[in-house]
Amino acid sequence: MEGLATLGLTIPLAKREIMTLEVRHYDRGPLPYKDRPGEVWEFIKSIDSQKAYIKLKINQQGCVCISFHPSSGPTTLPFAQNKEE
Repeated sequence: MEGLATLGLTIPLAKREIMTLEVRHYDRGPLPYKDRPGEVWEFIKSIDSQKAYIKLKINQQGCVCISFHPSSGPTTLPFAQNKEE
């Protein structure tokens, strides 16, 4: 919740941002999920000129947002046309 507040997002706005993710926002994954069995996917998306880090667990049951906060680390963004996205 603190990460969402820092980005100026409510839960409904965060859901909208997740639903509008595109392949260009893909950063890494699938990666092993440290806390439970399964894999996670990482995305970086610009939201109001701030880069947001979004970590999702995606499986047959659906999608769970594990983390959503301002991005502070290096990114790969292999499908972004403009690495500043």
